[in-house]
Order: sequence, then structure tokens, then C-alpha cells
Amino acid sequence: MTQPRASQTNAPRFKDTSRSPELLAIAAKLFYERGYSNVGMRLIAEGAGISVATLYYHFASKAEMLLQITLGVTKEFVDTLLPLLEGDTAMDERLSRLVCSHIERRWERRYWVSTALRELRQLDPEWRAQVDGYLRHYFHTVQAFIERGVAEGIFSVNNPHVATLALFDMIHGINDWFQPEGALSITEMAALYAEYSVHNLLGFRA
Repeated sequence: MTQPRASQTNAPRFKDTSRSPELLAIAAKLFYERGYSNVGMRLIAEGAGISVATLYYHFASKAEMLLQITLGVTKEFVDTLLPLLEGDTAMDERLSRLVCSHIERRWERRYWVSTALRELRQLDPEWRAQVDGYLRHYFHTVQAFIERGVAEGIFSVNNPHVATLALFDMIHGINDWFQPEGALSITEMAALYAEYSVHNLLGFRA
């Protein structure tokens, strides 16, 4: 009798993770609407139209889902948006590009971002510290960029730290009132916000 090859018998079972982003999106929306403490795995499973057992196949716990949502979205902003500040184009163009992309990405991921900021305290301390690290890195990189612009005479603000705080208040606040059925799309709104923040708030000198 032919014996199965060792590579076949010892190979780990393939785990399909193709639905994981979809399940995290459902969880993020529920966490945003109802609060993390008021949402259980059964409710997430019902929202996804799957059994609780199937949900546990993808994620070990609700805490793991929160971690992936929170850590994932903060790391995503650092990895995808901060590189926009690099390059040889004019500094105002680079910062405008970041502001536009930040607003559009934050709207697209509004449930993820809101959950990450509101439910950060629910994470274990070591994971909370890692998320905090990404948030601080993002903020301080933008602040350093503005400080450099001030030093080079491109931006005109007396206090780059406060200016950076005001900039983030602007680009975060839009999610509190923006309506997609309004007169302007999120892309058009982002372009206006970029113009106002770079040319008015930061006093861009052409």
C-alpha cells in the first residue's frame, strides 16, 4: 500500500482569510454605531450573515477584531500617507496632497478611524502603546514638515505645534458633518480644505 508523502500529511490546513477585511468592516461599523462593549461576536456574525462558528474561524475573539481594526487603520495612514510628504515637488503641493488624501481616506475608513480613537482604551496596554506610537509618529512627522516649511520661509506661522493641532482639527472635523448627498463630493471638499489649510492656516508664501 502506498504511503502518503510526508509533505501532504504534515502540511497545515489552508485557512481562507479572503473575507477577513469584509468582516472587520462590519465589526468596525457596529463598534462605531453601538460601542465596543455593546457588540458581541454573535451580533457581528449576524451582520455578516454567517454563523458564530464561522466568525471564530476567522478571528479568535472580539478583542482580536478590535486590535486588527485599530492597529490596521493607524498603520495604514502612516504607511500610505506620510510618503506623500517626500519627493522634490513644492512643499505646499506635497502637504496639499497629504491633506486631500487624509480627508478622503478618513471618510472612506470613518468607522475604522472613529472606532480606533474612541475604543483605544479597550486594547491591552502593549497594543495601545503601539497604536499610540503610530498616531504620534504621524502627527510629529506632519509637524516637522511644517516646521521645515517655516524655517525655509514657505509657511508663516508663529507656533508650528499649535498650527499642526489646528490642521488636524480641520481635517478630522469634516467627518462630523459631511453628507455624501450634499452639493460637494468628499474629493471636492478635500481640495477646498487643502487650499484653506495650506494657504490660509499655514500662510503659504508663493
